[in-house]
Amino acid sequence: MRQKRIALLLDIKSDYEHGIARGVIRYSKEVGSWKLFGRGFTLGEFLDINQWEGDGIIAIIHGHTEAEVLLKKGVPAVDVAGAADYGVSRVTNGDYDSGAVAGKHLLACGCTNFAYCGAKDKYWSLRRFEGFKEKLASTGIALDYFELPLEVWENPENSSELRNFIVNLKKPVGIMAANDTIGVRITDLCKEEGIVVPHEVAVVGVDNEDVLCELSDPSLSSIPCDCERIGYEAAMVLDRTIAGEQTEPVSIEIPPKTLVLRASSNTIITDDEIVRKSVQYIHENAFMGINVSDVVRNASVGRRALEKRFREALATTIHEEIKNTRLQKAVHMLLESTIPAAVIAEACGFSSPQRFHAVFMKEFGKTPMDYRAGK
Repeated sequence: MRQKRIALLLDIKSDYEHGIARGVIRYSKEVGSWKLFGRGFTLGEFLDINQWEGDGIIAIIHGHTEAEVLLKKGVPAVDVAGAADYGVSRVTNGDYDSGAVAGKHLLACGCTNFAYCGAKDKYWSLRRFEGFKEKLASTGIALDYFELPLEVWENPENSSELRNFIVNLKKPVGIMAANDTIGVRITDLCKEEGIVVPHEVAVVGVDNEDVLCELSDPSLSSIPCDCERIGYEAAMVLDRTIAGEQTEPVSIEIPPKTLVLRASSNTIITDDEIVRKSVQYIHENAFMGINVSDVVRNASVGRRALEKRFREALATTIHEEIKNTRLQKAVHMLLESTIPAAVIAEACGFSSPQRFHAVFMKEFGKTPMDYRAGK
């Protein structure tokens, strides 16, 4: 069988690119007939894509100039960035869903003011904003919007426009940053201005670049992309295109993973002291098998009254808060360990492995083990 020569146009410097590369490599090993070329000592080197001869390309396309170069070659290509529609197949993060996840989380934090900080002229940023905005639409809450070109966000000097925007926001406020770089710029600026994160400004980013998120002060909550699955699916689309089975460009969005909670949004913003203390009780005891009745007893108010106060303060229910707290820990244990699912179920407070399986399936549409495997 002739080997297919595949170019992997990634710098392989960020967690996002590492994940994409892992997915492509996994697919290439499964099919057994790919040879990968790209930037990096582990790949067959090429100096100039214009001079490279091969069968297909998987690329992070940053702009129209790069897209034109790829299109001119006439070689099947798949974009894994989603900055714009360049006329080639795209396999990207579910950016609309990422926005919805951020909205749900910040609503659960009790935020009543919201803002979005985006990257100008980037389709993925626009889609994240649309998902965020739609999640908030039913509440009737106003949403402030601010954007800068990505290269400005990546400059370590914060702009005066951003400073004015953050300072003048009505607080407390929940901010979704289009990516982690933007999120860190926001937390840095808040620290400079004496604005307390998360109690005055709660911030959530996207991509979960873990080193960057942990370097943020305070550490940045973020929504991970399922990068390995993006890379694997992109490789599959490319293989079908090379074989002539896929003749028109396709656009596939891979759902994001569960939000990783860190200090930048680990707060409950509410004037209702009973609700605040009840949430604290849940976070401290959810893994010990508590139920709604336990929370009600601890609050020393009637169940109906407490449920009503939860809905008014946090737009959620007591049961949902318990469930989400358990699932968040379960997801972390699945991704960061090899502990069996039955042990995770017990550690996270589920009544049985079967109950854990059912709740996980309903929430994520896949089993805990499939989630761990990135399927």
